[in-house]
Amino acid sequence: MHWKRRLVHPVIVTYICSSLFQTKRKAEELKKQMKEAEAAKKKKKVVIAKSNIILDVKPGAGKKVEGSGGQTLSARMNALEKENENLKKVTSDLQTLVMQLQERVTVLEGGSGKSIPRLPKVPTSSQKQGEDEVDEDSDSDDDEDLFGNNKDTKRKAEELKKQMKEAEAAKKKKKVVIAKSNIILDVKPLGDDTDMESLREKVMTITTDGLVWGKSQFVDVAYGIKKLQITCVVEDDKVFVDDLEEQILEFDDLVQSVDVVAFNKV
Repeated sequence: MHWKRRLVHPVIVTYICSSLFQTKRKAEELKKQMKEAEAAKKKKKVVIAKSNIILDVKPGAGKKVEGSGGQTLSARMNALEKENENLKKVTSDLQTLVMQLQERVTVLEGGSGKSIPRLPKVPTSSQKQGEDEVDEDSDSDDDEDLFGNNKDTKRKAEELKKQMKEAEAAKKKKKVVIAKSNIILDVKPLGDDTDMESLREKVMTITTDGLVWGKSQFVDVAYGIKKLQITCVVEDDKVFVDDLEEQILEFDDLVQSVDVVAFNKV
């Protein structure tokens, strides 16, 4: 025989929850009353201490203090203590009742499969004060962090300015790289009877800014005819190969043609 799970009616669950909230509220009111009673008790103790001082100084003054309302201060204090004990007892009973109700709600949750909201925890005054102190500490920490961030930003900005100045100074000191090329020219003579030494001297008489002549040699072509092969280094921005060839060809009584054999960047 299979037993079906018995579900609790939602109305009952709602009633239990409302009872829990009401019980919690009553317990809080009782705690508040207890605090007020304790504060009143402290005030009464201060009054008693003052009255004792008066009695010590002025004999017979105790009758005036004790005669107010037909009750003595000690009787009032005893009544307050009894009331305080009754409040503590009621609070203890309420706490026990709340615990029992919570246990019943837990059992109902397990049987019905529905979740019932638990009672919210009310922070005490000491907890609130602690939270306020934590908030103030966090605010002060934020202020300190912001102040520190401002310092760090200023320091980084100064470092960047210093680096920029150093980079500019290094840029000014840095030498400008001059682009140069190494050129090998073949200068062919006008005929087989051309004086090659005279041809070399004529070519090397060409001087201009950015031109440096290098090694030269005579290379056999054919049938005893030789050509002049000469090397030079030129600055690309100052010397152009076409201009150099035209200047060599101006020696038309010695030169037949000029060819560029090699052109390499230095």
